[in-house]
Amino acid sequence: MGTWGSGLLENDTAQDVLEEYAEASPAQRLDSITRILSDPPLDESADVLVEEVITAAVVVAANLPDGADLPWNSGVPGITEWLDKPLPVGLPALARDALTVTLPEDSWWWRSWTDPGDREQAASSLARLTAVLDPEDAG
Repeated sequence: MGTWGSGLLENDTAQDVLEEYAEASPAQRLDSITRILSDPPLDESADVLVEEVITAAVVVAANLPDGADLPWNSGVPGITEWLDKPLPVGLPALARDALTVTLPEDSWWWRSWTDPGDREQAASSLARLTAVLDPEDAG
């Protein structure tokens, strides 16, 4: 996997997933997102990649009213319309929970950020994403 920045979508895996989603119908996207979020990776040997979980969560967040203006949306044309509205009940919580399970503080994903500034930017983006998925927790 190639990573070229600290943004949540600034890696080859995320771009591949986004390309697949762009070509899919809303129902196909929802099926894929639900499958990925329902089976989050617990370690590096899992079938689902961390970047896939993050990307699925980004799409869910982008399709919520509070997520329409997330900064990374501008790089993905139409992302805010990729899922039928209203979203299924529980989908944002499923995304939030998948992120929590996938990205514990001691995970390899966090350790992979060797530059403290990049790690801080990634953490800030992840916090913003999580806040959209769980607005009650944001305060």
